[in-house]
Amino acid sequence: MFVSATSLAFPQAAYQAQARAGSAPEAAPKQVLPAVAASLTEAVDGQQVDAARQWLSAEVADFAAEVGKKFREEGLRTSPEPMLAVASDGHVTVVNNTPDRQQIERLFAANAELTQRFTTIAATAETVQAADDQQAFADQYQALAGDAKAQKALVSQEAARSGNLRFHLVLTPHGPEYFFPGVLRASA
Repeated sequence: MFVSATSLAFPQAAYQAQARAGSAPEAAPKQVLPAVAASLTEAVDGQQVDAARQWLSAEVADFAAEVGKKFREEGLRTSPEPMLAVASDGHVTVVNNTPDRQQIERLFAANAELTQRFTTIAATAETVQAADDQQAFADQYQALAGDAKAQKALVSQEAARSGNLRFHLVLTPHGPEYFFPGVLRASA
């Protein structure tokens, strides 16, 4: 997935573009791979990524505090820790087995502002992760300069992996933690 400076400034638009693009790269025509390589090797604006990362850290903490307050007001249990994610249809879902799963999902369904805030957090987190991945890919691609076969294999591998980011937020007693399945868990 290509992340532009505009994508970082407008994370919801980037998230929607990623969703529209789908995650079936194997169906992509072979002539698309050079275009994918060209877009993925463009430089990432590190200042915008850092600004998005700082906003994300503060917003996750504020969001978790607000959600924790709402959970207490509604008498919702947080043990085991609810793990929130954005479903493919855009609603907030609890992806682990917690006793109040349905009540938590109803709370989000009834509160459009809270749902929008979570989807914005998720989109920003996924965009920041994608920017980090893009930079790592660009570095690997450049390191393979002169080996067209290895570059092509790297592009194919990246195309197959792209679109698999799915932000998850866990509300722990020690504070919120977010992660992407298959990626190491990052504490917020």
